[in-house]
Amino acid sequence: MSNDTAKKFECIFDYTVERFNDGHPLVHSSRLWCCDDDFAPKFRNPSGIFQFSISLCDTVSQLCEVTVNHRDLPTAAFKQRTGFNGIYYQVAYELELTFGSELVFKMAYQGTTYGSVRAHYV
Repeated sequence: MSNDTAKKFECIFDYTVERFNDGHPLVHSSRLWCCDDDFAPKFRNPSGIFQFSISLCDTVSQLCEVTVNHRDLPTAAFKQRTGFNGIYYQVAYELELTFGSELVFKMAYQGTTYGSVRAHYV
């Protein structure tokens, strides 16, 4: 991959009505994992829940983590939805990786960065 190549990933996160309306920060963390193997192992079960086995501890490790308060996003970023369990609020945002002399991992909404972290190559 050439320097300063960016990869973007669309993400969605849901909040219950109670959590959305309680006024507390909506702090959310996204982790970037790395793997020493040529092909990363699959470590999610069919429902999307992370399940780490003992064998993964040697090859998979957390590279960095970006933590943001979703309350910093504009109110228009939250869409009210109705699902199986009733009403909830959904926010869509992007996680972006920029590859260059260092790796930049950031969370953005409509082109504005709300949190970022830099990982230096070793």
